[in-house]
Amino acid sequence: MRARWWLCFDKLSMTGLIVFSLLFSVLVVAAAEDLSSLQAAFLRGDYNGVVREAHRLDGQRGSLTDGVLYLWGISAFKLDNPEEGRQALGRLVAEHSDSRWREQALLALGQSWEEAGRDDEALKSYKALLENAGSYFPQAALKLGRVQMRLGLWQESRSTLNSLVQRAPQSPEAAAARDLLGQGSFYYCVQVGAFSAEPNAERLASELKRRGYSPEISKATLEGNPISRVRLGRFNSRQEAEGELKRLREDGFPGRIFP
Repeated sequence: MRARWWLCFDKLSMTGLIVFSLLFSVLVVAAAEDLSSLQAAFLRGDYNGVVREAHRLDGQRGSLTDGVLYLWGISAFKLDNPEEGRQALGRLVAEHSDSRWREQALLALGQSWEEAGRDDEALKSYKALLENAGSYFPQAALKLGRVQMRLGLWQESRSTLNSLVQRAPQSPEAAAARDLLGQGSFYYCVQVGAFSAEPNAERLASELKRRGYSPEISKATLEGNPISRVRLGRFNSRQEAEGELKRLREDGFPGRIFP
């Protein structure tokens, strides 16, 4: 009798495993079909279609594959809906730690936060990306170094940029990092103007001196062309630079804080 009981249990267990395997196969096939459909829509430039379908799948299943979340997020960005894009990519990063799209998602998140003026959030995205950046290391390191500069994290920025130069010396990003390190621009300043003709920069500097300022003219390149920048101050905090910018604007001059 006991033997028959165990035999019955084994048959039920085997049946359960078969049913589970079939259900799992159906789900895998369905997920693959969903991703294939969204990829086709994305390649056609039908970003609205991608977002609509992603919403439908999300409401229907509540759990989405990393590929669907990635296409959803990027499509939302292309439709100028950054908040929705960040939500989708944020879910991808949180729910799919081993995703092949994780690096691209973190890079896109960082860029989106930068465009929104949220360097504090961009800092988090780029730091997370650098933990296992792979081929995206040069891009992530340069972006992180620049964000750290804007936040006044001078020591951290130097460390990040030096690491980029050492680990990827032949990359275009390393060349940009060398320029930043060479300029020694680890402070805040206010740029009043930038000119392709140096005499124009000298005239502006003379006018600023006449009004009681202490401008500096520095050389740089913009898209391969030499420019002369007229800048004020070397401030340790952004608050100090903002005070100088306010005074400058009250005197009728334009200005922008760097970095």
